[in-house]
Amino acid sequence: MLWAVGGWAAQRRASAHAGAVILGLVGSVSAAIFAAMAYGAEKELLMILLLCAAAGLAYGTFGGMLIAMALGENNRSKPD
Repeated sequence: MLWAVGGWAAQRRASAHAGAVILGLVGSVSAAIFAAMAYGAEKELLMILLLCAAAGLAYGTFGGMLIAMALGENNRSKPD
């Protein structure tokens, strides 16, 4: 659900920079949550969380740029 809301927000902004920020944060948070759920109370949990959060940030950043540019509303095609 978090990714759906993030994708909608990135699409509504229609800016590559804003889309990258929005989905980058969504990716970082969701990856950290899933890593915490998957690994529980492992000894190296902090390192795993940081690694997963960085991977989610990278994935979300590029995905956000693509979604915002490809699915953004085209204001030039609307009649006046």
